[in-house]
Amino acid sequence: MLNCFKPDIFSNPIPKWSAGSIKNLGSLFKHLPEDFGKNAVVEYAGGLEINSNNFKITENNKSIIVKRWSKATEQKQLERILNTMEWLANAEVKVPKPIKFNDGALLLNNGGYHWSCYPYFSGNYFSGRGPEIKNAALITAELANMLANLPAELMPETGPQHLTDGDNETLIETDQNRDSWKSFFGTEYRDILENSWNNIKDDWARLKNVIINTGPSMASHFDLHPHNLIFEKSRISAILDFEACKVMPIGYALAFAGLKQCRQAVCISRDLNSAKKIGQNYIKDIKSKLQMDDSWIENFSDLALAEIMRRICIILRLNLEGNKEWNKVLPVQIAHLYEAKMLFGIN
Repeated sequence: MLNCFKPDIFSNPIPKWSAGSIKNLGSLFKHLPEDFGKNAVVEYAGGLEINSNNFKITENNKSIIVKRWSKATEQKQLERILNTMEWLANAEVKVPKPIKFNDGALLLNNGGYHWSCYPYFSGNYFSGRGPEIKNAALITAELANMLANLPAELMPETGPQHLTDGDNETLIETDQNRDSWKSFFGTEYRDILENSWNNIKDDWARLKNVIINTGPSMASHFDLHPHNLIFEKSRISAILDFEACKVMPIGYALAFAGLKQCRQAVCISRDLNSAKKIGQNYIKDIKSKLQMDDSWIENFSDLALAEIMRRICIILRLNLEGNKEWNKVLPVQIAHLYEAKMLFGIN
């Protein structure tokens, strides 16, 4: 078994900003709200764990976040995301309310990219310390309650599928190419995969052969990891990354959120024996706040495992296609298979 509950790319709660340049933003400055001009200080966030297209702009002790969206994201989809965030913020959910550019639009097309603006929230990422884990569970459930009532015109696109035949084929093909694992993954990651491969196959086989209640299909934020939750003085101040809001069974989204948040709480406590209690309390807190059918919660562990498996299969498929970009995340996802069972048990 891998070393579980070790710090990973999401464990550092201190946001890191690096000095940027006005040149990074091209002619965008003339479109910013009037409080910001060419004397502003520009910083950017970078790395796999943080959106590298986020820029922090500060002038006269006031800051905003400017986001540069992927060229692959369609404008209509972006407009729905921004309108959803505005709708949630107006309902007093802790979501950054998009700021209009000086032409009154929420979305700007500039330099071949789409851009949006948000208020900057001071604070740190979710650390898992003290009351943060309970507050994270409650806000995660509250967000789910609100998204269950999202207006039809704001409904996002369909999200990821789980336990698919395509992922099954990926696992089979990966198994058939075991002699090439070193060239795919390198020695370190090959060894980690070798040591866990039987466990991966056993978990997959079991999940494919049980009936899992996944909960209602609805708009769901399926990536509420520690760096998508901003806390200040143990209270949530902002929920981030609404690109990860898709229509999918809510069970997968909340179980994976529970895994990421609970494993951080165990990591910071340095007490592996606390895992089961932290997981049980998290489920209890989620259940106390949800305003929907929650019979799926009894499948919490399997729902988390299914989402982890989906992510592992993405990394494996990329390697089969010659893309090694996400290999550094493979040990994190494999460790999650063990952590989910320690937190939530095996159904």
